[in-house]
Amino acid sequence: MEAYYPLLIFILSTHIIIPFVLILFLAFKKNKCKFDLFTKSAFSLLYMFYFLTNGYWDIFLHLSKNLQAIYYLRFIIPALFLLVFLIKVFKVKKSPFYISKPVISQIFRGLLIIAILIVSTTNVLYLKSIYPLYFNVHKSIAFVDVNVITMENEEVLKNQTVLVKDGKIFDMGPSDKVMPEPEMLTIDGKNKYLIPGLMDLHTHPKRKEDILLYASQGITTIRNMDGTNWHLKMRQYINDKNVIGPRMYTSGPITFGAGDNYSSMKLVNASDADNLVKQQKEAGYDFIKVYGGVSLEVFNALGNASKKYGIKMAGHVPDSVNIYSLAQKGFYSIEHCVWNNLNDPYILKDAGIWYCPTIVAFAQRNSEEEVHKLLSQSFMKYVSPSSMQDWELDFKQLGYDLGDVTRSENGRNQLYSMYYGGVRVIAGTDSPIALLVPGYSLHQELREFVLTGLTPYEALKACTRDSAEFLGDLQNSGTIKKGKRADLILLNSNPLNTISNTNDQYGVVLNGSWYTSSDFKNVLDGMSQLYFIEEAIRDLYNLITGAVEQKREALFVSAATRH
Repeated sequence: MEAYYPLLIFILSTHIIIPFVLILFLAFKKNKCKFDLFTKSAFSLLYMFYFLTNGYWDIFLHLSKNLQAIYYLRFIIPALFLLVFLIKVFKVKKSPFYISKPVISQIFRGLLIIAILIVSTTNVLYLKSIYPLYFNVHKSIAFVDVNVITMENEEVLKNQTVLVKDGKIFDMGPSDKVMPEPEMLTIDGKNKYLIPGLMDLHTHPKRKEDILLYASQGITTIRNMDGTNWHLKMRQYINDKNVIGPRMYTSGPITFGAGDNYSSMKLVNASDADNLVKQQKEAGYDFIKVYGGVSLEVFNALGNASKKYGIKMAGHVPDSVNIYSLAQKGFYSIEHCVWNNLNDPYILKDAGIWYCPTIVAFAQRNSEEEVHKLLSQSFMKYVSPSSMQDWELDFKQLGYDLGDVTRSENGRNQLYSMYYGGVRVIAGTDSPIALLVPGYSLHQELREFVLTGLTPYEALKACTRDSAEFLGDLQNSGTIKKGKRADLILLNSNPLNTISNTNDQYGVVLNGSWYTSSDFKNVLDGMSQLYFIEEAIRDLYNLITGAVEQKREALFVSAATRH
């Protein structure tokens, strides 16, 4: 949460305190003319418009429910402004050509005009960046003469027409038999390949920018692995189509044990497990996530409560738990490459336990030199400054070299033995932890799957059809079939030949709406250009807080010397 402090302070000051002061100034200071009123009002109005449309407000959803009331001031303050403005308009009677004489008034008016220009420019840039996604969207689409990889099997259906209407695959078949409707946007699919939308089933999104990055790379469904109220709210915004992003499933807050080095959400007493599971189920979370330090007694109690309330349990394999306990308590999915007592895939297979290896989380970051090389990748510019700050903290605490060469190699070996031992496998990445950019990291994970020994089709199946089955949503997603939800990717080349072709996207259909890759790129480029504002705020914040810390240290040294 500390990474958001600079932005929170910025929003509170520029979006709440300053507008409120301006409204009071407008309400109680006598305006000598219409021009005087106009200057103050225009400035106030632009502020209202700016913070109603900018993309920062979602971070308030990370706060406690009491503090989230601040979020709704974005609606109250503009209403208050309009009320004051209308009252003052009817009270102005002096000449509109009056210009106040004091120098201070002239300076103040000049500063107001400069501020208006800055706010207006920022707002125009922001609106320009999001325009293609919100105002240039097609929801009735015909892919004509396209090659279709349904993921029902490895066959490529050639020269197909696929019609999308009302968020679903309306019809599909050979191009000489299925005709587009007149109002449909027709997309030439010649030499292109249509596949189902991809699913990243181990993620940790924290910002609206993360959500957009997933969508831009064809990830149409994600599973969040450490839920907060922000994720519940964001899931609803996506479902209501107020935010453009992938369908979201989310666990509750991670359940840590006494053996974990984390202070939050520790479950030490088995007697508390029932209430915890009940609360998370009632809050609307999709499953319970456990961590490595949970004791066997607590794990068993969580398993019993999960069965009682009808919510699945997934996560890390606790050190206290063996493979038989996992099977007995109905553990649903194992996260990450692990080696404690999991050397018998047949028990996991028989118990119906899924495996999400997240090899890419361990396959990078083996030295400081490699970290800097990875940070120089072109798409790193799309990572928000607050995410970068989280990464920097991670590097400081854990270092650059995590010794992950061995772990990633072990992970590939384990994935191979699990997959060909019959254990069901899904794909996840752990993004956006350090160096894993949302969306982009899933394509890296697919390459890891193929390096392991899986075929491109088997790798692709893990993050489409099998992931949909894992989520209990195969009747709606995961394959291309008439009547299913229209979550699709149009590729320029065949991913069954080379798995890296999943990167070569022409466009994405997300919940029935068509977005070209160039649209997404323009939006992401626009967002990255606006990051300089956030970076400037953060630099100023760090400068001030750094100075404060230095002053505190000096006072401490002085006090220690005196004693």
